[in-house]
Amino acid sequence: MSSSRKLTEDYRLFNYTNGRWLWNERQQLDARYQRFNVEKLGKVASEAIAFRLIMQDGQKVIAKIPNPNAGPAGYTTASEVVSLDFVKTILTLPAPKVLAWSTTKRNPVESEYIIMEEAKGSQLHKLWQKLELRAKRDIVREIVEVEKKVLSVSFDNGFADFGSAKATATSPELEEIIESRFSIGPIVRREFWAKERSDMSQYHGPWRSTDQYFESIARREIDWIKTYADPQKVITNPWLYTSDKQNCPDAHISSLRKFISAIPNIVSKDHDLVSPRLWHLDFHPGNIYMMMKLPDNFKQLDETVKDQLRYQVAQSILICSYETRTANENPLMHKMMRYPQGKTLKELEAFANATWDNCLEWDDFCSDRPCPYQFSIEELGQHQGESIAFNESQEFWASVGKIVSDEGYVSEEDFRKGIEIFQSLRESGLNTLSDKD
Repeated sequence: MSSSRKLTEDYRLFNYTNGRWLWNERQQLDARYQRFNVEKLGKVASEAIAFRLIMQDGQKVIAKIPNPNAGPAGYTTASEVVSLDFVKTILTLPAPKVLAWSTTKRNPVESEYIIMEEAKGSQLHKLWQKLELRAKRDIVREIVEVEKKVLSVSFDNGFADFGSAKATATSPELEEIIESRFSIGPIVRREFWAKERSDMSQYHGPWRSTDQYFESIARREIDWIKTYADPQKVITNPWLYTSDKQNCPDAHISSLRKFISAIPNIVSKDHDLVSPRLWHLDFHPGNIYMMMKLPDNFKQLDETVKDQLRYQVAQSILICSYETRTANENPLMHKMMRYPQGKTLKELEAFANATWDNCLEWDDFCSDRPCPYQFSIEELGQHQGESIAFNESQEFWASVGKIVSDEGYVSEEDFRKGIEIFQSLRESGLNTLSDKD
């Protein structure tokens, strides 16, 4: 093998290759670069599946090497392995079986790794458009059943401490298995370990309650901003709107303290809604459509219009089927979907997690207490002015979101299209400027 070919193969193995970034690409790729011993990984994989090859010849396996920015070292790999085991053995969902794994780089592979069975079947997004409406409806029903199983176990004591995971399951036997085999550890979401937050172990959990979880996030960010935030740092995304106070530590801290004061009033008192449970973050109801029927003059319409209406009706039927099935079969999920301002509460948590990096009607929360803080007329006016620019920025990102993320990420096939979009924006912007601008 020539040296140039070897370098090319190593590049694809060790680097992130599923997409590109229109700006800060070198930094994004460096954060995802991970070397490992390819030969040793193959050896570990072959040893892991040798026994199963006798049972089922020709089995395929998947080897996963975590990127450096995937999450905390050790914990991220362990959490994925244990979660897959829990989903497969306790919830009896068809998750791939883990064949071998390591949570440390001190092994022949020289990296953390997971070797697992390859998931059987085809990716749904590749088949969806070809399926009949009835088949799609059946898949929606299966998704509801999966969601129901995922929510079926409550870790009522899971917030309390490290150690065995005490759970409320469908049978005492399952509860004993969970307590003896599984434990609750620190959270592994990236934002809890980003930058210097990796050393702030007091904010990594677990937590005793939802209120404590929210407060921990805000206090972590206050501590991080006080110690590490750099007001002089240049904004790395030239296309993202930021207010004048974005680089003002005091403004962030003030907002986070207001958030802390509001927590007792906006967190639900319904035990079902705040009980600790498993969830898959990629499960969501998607866009909500009103139920509709074909118009009376459907037969006289242009074929293109007919196709569009057929699509909208099919989507409406599927959403209606999902919500009806969820209400009947998975009432806890339905209650969560219907909780007042539930999406807003989730966004509050997301903003509180990283206001410094991501930018900054009480009655809608259905709280029986008055708002714990007030804004002056001047502050409200300033917010109103900034919100106009912020909303325009959000509308822009929504318009290009299917191609480019607000971090500049694009898929390989959309890379050229992404460049054309921002070249056009740059040229139109330059045409409006003059002199030193």
